[in-house]
Amino acid sequence: MLMNQMFWDFMENASMIIEWVSFYLIISQFSPKKRKNKQEVYSFIVIIIFSILLKVLNVYPNERIVICFFIGLIYYKFNFRVNNIKCIMISLIFWLFMLTVEALSISFIVKINSLVNVSELLGKNIYRMETMILSKVILISLIMVVRCLKFRVDIGKGDFIYILTPIATNIIIILVIFGYAFKGGREGFGDNVSIFFVSILLLLSNMSLMFIVSKIIKNNKLKLENEFIKDKLEMEYKYYSNLKDNQEKVKRLYHDIKNHIACIEGNNKETGIRKKYIDSLNSEIDKLNLGFNTGNEVLDVILNNKREKCMENNISLKVFIDFSKVNFIEYFDICTIFSNCIDNAIEACKKIKDNNRYISLKGNCVNNFYVIKIENSKTNKIKKLNGDFLTDKKDKFLHGIGLKNIRLALEKYNGEIIIEPLDDKFILKMLIPINQEKEA
Repeated sequence: MLMNQMFWDFMENASMIIEWVSFYLIISQFSPKKRKNKQEVYSFIVIIIFSILLKVLNVYPNERIVICFFIGLIYYKFNFRVNNIKCIMISLIFWLFMLTVEALSISFIVKINSLVNVSELLGKNIYRMETMILSKVILISLIMVVRCLKFRVDIGKGDFIYILTPIATNIIIILVIFGYAFKGGREGFGDNVSIFFVSILLLLSNMSLMFIVSKIIKNNKLKLENEFIKDKLEMEYKYYSNLKDNQEKVKRLYHDIKNHIACIEGNNKETGIRKKYIDSLNSEIDKLNLGFNTGNEVLDVILNNKREKCMENNISLKVFIDFSKVNFIEYFDICTIFSNCIDNAIEACKKIKDNNRYISLKGNCVNNFYVIKIENSKTNKIKKLNGDFLTDKKDKFLHGIGLKNIRLALEKYNGEIIIEPLDDKFILKMLIPINQEKEA
């Protein structure tokens, strides 16, 4: 049976399908889907067929791996909500571990069977079948561990360059080892002990690399969170200081209220003067509004801070939101989502020449989703390129970073963002599943 071509075709195709299923399980662990299940299945079938075609055409294994890597990138980007950096990094890490597992399995089978040449594994024999089974068992075990531990990967541009280099280097080394090992003869890579130990060292190196990468990313995240906490504390201090000042103003206004009434009554014949005086008084009272009560202290502080900017730029800010049910979102992400959204809305309103400047923020629960809707008036036309909305702001980089940060923050909670640019207003909606628990 081992010499039967149909049997080996089945084994190789099954092995290849297991690899692609493992790839799918990994990327679905780190990124939310953006396609319907039917589209996702169709595209998965396409990459399976393409991979079989590469085998039928006898494409060299190393070249086949490179081609499959790029196919995986396209599939990942097409079916999942993921930025380019994360797409490349997750794909590279998967192929790095898969190749390391292959090298380790080959070395182990060669060692325990005392094979003279690694090229013997290319034949239709029991050694080849043992290698295929062992490598897939190890790969599936690693996938299960990753999914059980629920790893998260958030990679920024600053991390990308120095993480990419060692991962790419490891992959190239493994491919070179495969190339020499399967040349056959002792001049290829006859020292089986060397292959075994090199594979072990590569596996340990990759594990160490992943540990270092996770530590670096965690430290960078902690640094950003510390900066946020510092800014948050400053905002809170300013808010409560203003609150105290407003209370003092209310006390003074209370003592003077009779004098104001007397002044109004004294000008009852001068309708214009009286109206102007009342408008002035109402304006002062409006400034003494003590703030928002959304059910979330951090959001209250952010909204009070943004309200001051709106008042400075003659922008009407209306808030109708009860955020008390959304208690699983971290403070850092609340700041990222609302600060960037409102800042972008303020910038759009500032371009309007007349008094039609407004920002409306609403939030309510709809079918187990918390829906946030931010609407603002605008005059500028919104352009779209490759699925991304372009801005006419001078600092295009910061604007782009703002929207990307919103998307990244929402991805942590399987949320989605919907943008609706109309002629005279801009609507941004965010949908967040509310049946979630806050992580410890």
